[in-house]
Amino acid sequence: MNNPAKKLHFWVLILILLGFAVELPAQQSEEKRAFVYASRLMADKMYDLAADQFLEYAKKYPNSPRAAEAQFSAGQCLMHEKKYHRSIQAFQALILRYAQFQRLDEAQLGIADAYFNLQLFRKAAESYENLPLYYPKSVFAPKALMLAADMYRRIGNSEKSRELWIRVIKEYPGSDLGNRARLKVAGYYEAKGDLSTALRYLDRLVESGDVSVKAEVLLRKGAVLEKMGRVTDAQNAYRQVLGLKPVPPEKAAGARLQLGLLDVKLGNWREANTQFKASLSLGGSGELVQKAQVHLAKSFFVLGDYPDALRYYQKTARAAADSSLRIQALLGAALSSEKMLDFEGAIRFLETITSLHKFPESAVRNIRTAYLHLLDDFLKLKKTTSARETILQFLKEFPKDVYRETMEFRLANLDEKDRNAPAQALDEYENFLRTFPRSAWADEATLGKARCLEKLGRTEQAFTIYRQFAANFPGSPLLPDVRRHLNWYNKFLNTNLQGSVKQLANLMGLVLLNKGREDALYALFKLNYEQLKDYRNVVSLGHLILKTNAAAHYSQEILFYLGRAYQMLAEYDSTGAQSIAFKDSSKAIYRRFLTRYPTHTKAPDAQFQLIRLQSPGLSPLRRHQDYLALVTAYPLGTNRPEIYFDLGKTLIEASGQISADSLGRAQIYFKKAFRLDPKSIWADGALFSLAELRMRQKDPVLAVKDLKDYIRKFPQGEFIVKANYILAKLYGEQGQPKKALGLFETIQREFYYTDYSDSALAELSELYLRLKKYDRALQVLDRVEKLHPERKNNILFKRGFILYRQGKSAAAVLRLREYIANDPAGAHVPEALKIMADISNQSGDPQQALEIYRLVLESSQRGKPAQTVKP
Repeated sequence: MNNPAKKLHFWVLILILLGFAVELPAQQSEEKRAFVYASRLMADKMYDLAADQFLEYAKKYPNSPRAAEAQFSAGQCLMHEKKYHRSIQAFQALILRYAQFQRLDEAQLGIADAYFNLQLFRKAAESYENLPLYYPKSVFAPKALMLAADMYRRIGNSEKSRELWIRVIKEYPGSDLGNRARLKVAGYYEAKGDLSTALRYLDRLVESGDVSVKAEVLLRKGAVLEKMGRVTDAQNAYRQVLGLKPVPPEKAAGARLQLGLLDVKLGNWREANTQFKASLSLGGSGELVQKAQVHLAKSFFVLGDYPDALRYYQKTARAAADSSLRIQALLGAALSSEKMLDFEGAIRFLETITSLHKFPESAVRNIRTAYLHLLDDFLKLKKTTSARETILQFLKEFPKDVYRETMEFRLANLDEKDRNAPAQALDEYENFLRTFPRSAWADEATLGKARCLEKLGRTEQAFTIYRQFAANFPGSPLLPDVRRHLNWYNKFLNTNLQGSVKQLANLMGLVLLNKGREDALYALFKLNYEQLKDYRNVVSLGHLILKTNAAAHYSQEILFYLGRAYQMLAEYDSTGAQSIAFKDSSKAIYRRFLTRYPTHTKAPDAQFQLIRLQSPGLSPLRRHQDYLALVTAYPLGTNRPEIYFDLGKTLIEASGQISADSLGRAQIYFKKAFRLDPKSIWADGALFSLAELRMRQKDPVLAVKDLKDYIRKFPQGEFIVKANYILAKLYGEQGQPKKALGLFETIQREFYYTDYSDSALAELSELYLRLKKYDRALQVLDRVEKLHPERKNNILFKRGFILYRQGKSAAAVLRLREYIANDPAGAHVPEALKIMADISNQSGDPQQALEIYRLVLESSQRGKPAQTVKP
């Protein structure tokens, strides 16, 4: 130490050590203050600042005992701030740097939660699943497995979800989540259609001591039993919920709701109404209450209590958070108002629906229905402008909707008939026919186009379309109306006006010069009747001639034609009271003519026309007797096809009141009507009626022969579609399905504008099923659904039935369950339940078959005929 240099080094070292000794408490104090400051920021929910402080702390004091806690807290703060990417980085850094930190399992859970919030469900699933792998003793392990299972379910890997739920059950038997996992596994098997396995899991859970869990399990068990067709057992499960002590009110309300829905399925609407009321009285969550309200409203509606239905629909509409349920309630309120004839009130509800611009896909069907009802209600109140605006709004909102065709046709129809705007309607009809040339309304639109042309004075063009209609739409139900217009054209329009005027001038000259005055007056009268077709002038001139006796030699003929002129005016040129007055005048003149001139050559025609005028108020038997008396009184003057056709027709209509051989005599009349004029419209009707008689006589062989004869002779006939349809049905019954298929396809392809087109599609579906051509049957159902989206639910049933026949049991059950859920009181519900019971029976559970037969029997006893599966 005597060395001066060594002494200097010693004192320097001492000074340095003393300096550190002074600095260490100061540093520790600063570190503590930094951590406390960050913690206070976190406690005050200033998470963004807190995260920065914690991260700064961990960086500055990496070896501090609090560093790991700071890193963990930073991750938590970033989660609160929804900065999920940074949060993941913070938690991952913690796991890498501080392997001994006691909350690493929570950090792993935080990473998974962050991935979930970023909607990276696969990464979230893997992160949750890693937690029990890395930290098997963590209290969060069962929860993480449950969350991982939920993530896999979200990405469509339900099998992986099931495996994880099973792990929870096996690896954590004492966990509170074990029962929840069993419930999830039951739901998995239920969704797969394996209802028996689902039921086994639920039965184990029923033994749970937790009343809340037991109630939820019993509700699920009831739902599964319903799907299995075991309705009584389902009811017992729901009643067990009500028997639990204490039962959570929400679970009791749910049980009451399900009991009510079961009553609906059985057709017990009054009992269902009672259950829905009880469910409401128990309260529960908003969603449960609203469901009970809307079902209660529907039950009131079905029971005819429209004021109460309206009240509960309104309550639901006001409170519903779910837009689909709100739309359903508003529509129900509108329909209830319509039933009470409060169309203004209905319009208010419907306009609320149609004013919505955002709605879920599930509500589209109700939106469409709202537009259709709104249109009809406006028309009932004669608010044609509002009706038109409704159609235009629908076309704007749904430019590609399946109902566009319906709405465009109704727009043209409204402008023609309700707004009397033929020019606008004409453009709309033409546009409709261009856009939908094979529409079911093509014949109606074509007829509307012709009517508009008539109203616009373009008569020649109108009647060109009428003539084309008869050729283009054979078998249309509108054909008689078209023929009426063509008759008007033939009876009222003068095709040679210039020649008629010249004749009229000559005849007037002869009358004025008094040369052949009677002949000239009669010729003038006939000219007005036959060429000018001015029947009002015929009436005036006829009365004048008869009153003045100016053409005594022709008075008989003039009297007859005067009756015909009145008849023409009644049938073609008048309506309402005026038409009735013209008919009465015509009948009076015919009676006068027959009384005065019973042997005149026109007497048979006068008697025939008188019968026609009197027919609407007479029974078929009386009309037949009148026609028979006519033929008997005038055997030589009644060889007309229309008379013999009417004889046969009235005989068939009155067959219950006439002798036993009436059908045979009717055949004779129809054959004579056909022979008298084989190309007339009466021959058309007579030949088809002969085929119908064969059907009534149960002679299908001759019926087939006559129908084929009719189709060959009258390809444009009035009954051509019906003839094809009946023939196809006969072929099907006679074991010739290929011929039947061909005819039904022809009807659907060529006669698309008739109602028989829809019937043909239904028959095609049944025939393909009979031939076991299931894929073709499904294709037909696709066509039906495209044409008639409103039939979607019945089509669901048929799809389920076909899948059942194909042996695709799981898929069949899914379709049938969806059908029942959509319409618990549907016509095919008993049949759907029976199929489901048969499927379960094949799986080794015969109890379901007994249950469904009881259900079908109950339905039958309540007046609902039970549907059965065809063998």
